[in-house]
Amino acid sequence: MLSSTYKPAISATVTHAPGATLRDSPSLAGSRIKRIAEGEAYSVLGRTADAVWLLLQAEGRCGWVWSYHLHLNAQVHTLPIVSE
Repeated sequence: MLSSTYKPAISATVTHAPGATLRDSPSLAGSRIKRIAEGEAYSVLGRTADAVWLLLQAEGRCGWVWSYHLHLNAQVHTLPIVSE
């Protein structure tokens, strides 16, 4: 989990919207929380070790999105690795 002092400074903008979904775990098998639309921007809280999935904060909830759907304002490997 994230340290309580971690402050996200990295944002992600949705660039490939078809199929972009916020999920409760970093897997296509994860339950869908909500769809996200092209052009929307979110704070990025972390990533999986392989950086395939990113943990976003959206409307007061956290969820995982496949990184293919996103453009970051920083290098992905600067994000902390987060466990589920």
